[in-house]
Amino acid sequence: MISVAQAQKIVIEKASLLPRTLVPVSKSRQRYLAEAISAPISLPPFRQSAMDGYAFIYEEGITSLTLAGKVQAGATKVPQLKKGEAIRIFTGAPVPDAANTVIIQEHTQFEDQILHLQKLPAKGANIRPVGEQVTEGVKVLEQGHAINEASIGF
Repeated sequence: MISVAQAQKIVIEKASLLPRTLVPVSKSRQRYLAEAISAPISLPPFRQSAMDGYAFIYEEGITSLTLAGKVQAGATKVPQLKKGEAIRIFTGAPVPDAANTVIIQEHTQFEDQILHLQKLPAKGANIRPVGEQVTEGVKVLEQGHAINEASIGF
């Protein structure tokens, strides 16, 4: 009889690696990565609204703004924004360049084309910066990773 260590050594010596196989992502569940995967882009790839609300340029003590447009998730054109204006914005939408804060819709009241701010958020609130989730080039999955639903969805 041989020891467990000797048996393991024999098995390892006789074992061979399976060849690499390229499969569609939809068929990759329960397989293993042949090589590490790095993020091809930063996520989010642009400054993104974290909430439904209104994007604006923060000023201490501001209580009202004029509505100057809207931007939805998936938008490729983003309206320009000036001081004293707000842009209606939805979760996942690109934030206008000049905007530095998003107030959630629950903290506002819209009346006669004027947006009244009932609870002023902190400057910078509710905006996800470029790369907040992952930065371009960062290794996100290691070689040998067991592919599961979470890694497929990533």
